[in-house]
Amino acid sequence: YILMVGNCEALIGENTIVVDVRGKYLSPGFIDSHMHFESSMLTVTEFSRLSIPSGTTTLIADPHEIGNA
Repeated sequence: YILMVGNCEALIGENTIVVDVRGKYLSPGFIDSHMHFESSMLTVTEFSRLSIPSGTTTLIADPHEIGNA
């Protein structure tokens, strides 16, 4: 979880993990809001392995083609 970006020294506790992101880009996971997953011809595991590194963390599938498969 990203709690804050900036000076957060007052929020740091003994269990806090601090990640130095200076010089980096920070964004939430992307949502693919319309996907025909079955058309990819991949397993869920393989599709995830390929899409997560590019920032897509959520998929809203439209399974209408599943009847054609």
